[in-house]
Parts: sequence; C-alpha cells; structure tokens
Amino acid sequence: MCEACAVECAKHENDHCQECSKVCRQCAEECRRMV
Repeated sequence: MCEACAVECAKHENDHCQECSKVCRQCAEECRRMV
C-alpha cells in the first residue's frame, strides 16, 4: 500500500505530494526490513 501511494504521489509536482512520496517509500522500506 505504501509503495502504491508513493508512486501516485510522485506523479504530482506539489511539495506536499513529493514529501508524501518520500515518506511512503521510507515506510515501505521499513516494512520490508521487518518481514
């Protein structure tokens, strides 16, 4: 879910969308580490 959010937010150039994309990618990475 976080990866999908990151991809979608990255499509938009707004600063808050880019920040959301970054945070979602970090979240997805942390989830992968826990598994």
